[in-house]
Amino acid sequence: MMKVNYRSDFLLLVRFRNLSGEIINIPDYNFILTFKTAGSWNTYAVDVDRDRESSVYKVVNDTDLLVIFNSHNLGKGLLECEWKLNIPNDIMPDSEMNLVVVNIQDIELWDGESDMASAEISMELIMPYVSSSDITSMAIAEHNADIGAHANIVELLNETINEAFDSIVEITVAEINAITNN
Repeated sequence: MMKVNYRSDFLLLVRFRNLSGEIINIPDYNFILTFKTAGSWNTYAVDVDRDRESSVYKVVNDTDLLVIFNSHNLGKGLLECEWKLNIPNDIMPDSEMNLVVVNIQDIELWDGESDMASAEISMELIMPYVSSSDITSMAIAEHNADIGAHANIVELLNETINEAFDSIVEITVAEINAITNN
């Protein structure tokens, strides 16, 4: 476990991986990384907008994002990262699928001396899917499968109900005929 003095500024290199463990590019849509510790109410939010420069992060290359913890005011405790993704998705009414992934890092902010030889440490975030187009394709396929399964169930239920209703109607008509003929 990496220990960092909670009053120190530090740099955090963030690398992204897919579910298969492969390093992938930084998402090309906006997302928010919110850091906190269990020992503090304070949070340190990094709103990543690829269309603008920022003083709290730098895009190092296609796969690495450098988060700059300067006067972060985080308290003592394990560093947690909440990653809110706003994935473009035409199926959603607002055209975005919002996903939140919470990661507890192997980094502790404490009041002792920092372990690090340099002021830069790293972490990896695992994408909860392979790509946004896969989510759309999967969602459509599952939706279509659900509709097909639903239609089959409804058809089977209608047949069963009709058969049962026909039997009830036949019994009722037969009983009525028996009653009226007597």
